Amino acid sequence: MLEEIKGEKDPTVLDVVAIIKNGKKVLFHADSPMFEYQRTTKKREQVDVLPRFIPLSDNIPVVTDVIRHTSRANISLQTLVKGRVELPENEFDLTFVPSQIFRTYNIIRDGFVNIEHIHVTVDKDTFGLLNVMLSLSQMKVVEKMKDGSVSLLLNLINIPVISRQMTANVSLDEFKSLSTALIRSQGIVKGIKASVPTEDRKPLTMENEYGVEAAQWLSSIGVRDYGFIPKSKPRETTNHYVTTEVTWKLKGISSLPSVKEVMAKVEAKKTLTTREKLVYNGVTKAENVDDAQELLSTHQAEVKELQHLLSDMVFTLIIGKTWFAGEEDDVNTVVRVEDKDIPLTIEKRRVEVEV
Repeated sequence: MLEEIKGEKDPTVLDVVAIIKNGKKVLFHADSPMFEYQRTTKKREQVDVLPRFIPLSDNIPVVTDVIRHTSRANISLQTLVKGRVELPENEFDLTFVPSQIFRTYNIIRDGFVNIEHIHVTVDKDTFGLLNVMLSLSQMKVVEKMKDGSVSLLLNLINIPVISRQMTANVSLDEFKSLSTALIRSQGIVKGIKASVPTEDRKPLTMENEYGVEAAQWLSSIGVRDYGFIPKSKPRETTNHYVTTEVTWKLKGISSLPSVKEVMAKVEAKKTLTTREKLVYNGVTKAENVDDAQELLSTHQAEVKELQHLLSDMVFTLIIGKTWFAGEEDDVNTVVRVEDKDIPLTIEKRRVEVEV
């Protein structure tokens, strides 16, 4: 576990990956000789049968998102690779279809920097932000392009994972506020979705291009509008390690009800429970706007932001080896925050992770 936490305002790995994620177009050079990667999940064997994904020969993965674990100190960069899928024999006379595949690279694994160096190409503005933030020991310019983009080697091993400011901001009241705000936003999203036609929410590229039956067959073998999911099988587990996780739950809201269930109670003029009210809030919001899809996108972005803020707090609790002020801190401990509407329980424990 990384114990070094530098100055209050020193840049962190979290700051760097946030800037990379928000860049206009960041290329991730996974095949670079300057990049070494340690796999963090149980290995899976690719099934060597069709369908098979074939990347475009000149395609470099583009960073599309930062993936955060909800209860452990894990952060990954998600990348997108363009290509095509070679298909097995079929009744639709399809041999190949254009597609894409998402690949993730774990940057921090349970508090450890899992990738010491990453090779990326960033746009001019993103380079400007990183150049101001990082020192020569933390970032090396590999090449400057004519279009203003810059090829960089980021030395993550020389960048602190978190700062003192982050540990100072750990607050039980803030955790409670963020967790309740998140479940309220998730309820609103669920309620709004019922007012947005399915065809407006999901792309229909395959169906429009190849027809309904062909699209259904392609989906059944893992070729979908958002990309390709190859078949694989897990390899036998050979080892494990012990790490810390922080989980939380809101009493009585382990899951949200369906909109149909909520509206049945509304029509019957029955009293709604707390979790039903959360979904109904979304239904009423959608009824009062002209563009429910735009409203849905706004609240989905809000959900993601709240998830990131909670993840940062969980991350800090684990890596900073800190806990909430006034609460007993132990290897395994539970904190309960009583609330008449949504009581909160936060638990820290040691768990085994198979690799």
